[in-house]
Amino acid sequence: MTNSDDLDLHELLQIAVKHKNTITAVFLIIVLLAIIVSFLLPRTYEAAATLLITPSKMQSILDPARTSLNATEIRSAISLETHRILLTSSSLVERVLSTSTINIPLDQFVRKLRVESISNTNLLSLKVKDNSPEQAKRIVDLWADQY
Repeated sequence: MTNSDDLDLHELLQIAVKHKNTITAVFLIIVLLAIIVSFLLPRTYEAAATLLITPSKMQSILDPARTSLNATEIRSAISLETHRILLTSSSLVERVLSTSTINIPLDQFVRKLRVESISNTNLLSLKVKDNSPEQAKRIVDLWADQY
């Protein structure tokens, strides 16, 4: 390429100034469309509850002959992943759905629920997304209570 083929900064600024109305119009149209879309989309709210998973009476269920288990043995026997699976089990989710006032199919209800483990802790976070903040809170509270 020769110098005559290269665009320098001065030429680029001249082109931008020459087409500033077009650039401004395109920018404003995009912003306006983004605002319209944000108002047309349904609002989604998320409610969360945090569960502390502690050693429990499961030690006697696991091995009634043992009088005690240390915390490491209990955690390995009943891992956070096991609790995650139990929290999303169909029997628990069906129980939550049947005791709530929501009348939707089970598979739709399951899509509202999410369980996350908080790294390096014994905490699990239950999250529910819904179009109503009050209903999301009721569901997550009911879910935690049922567990």
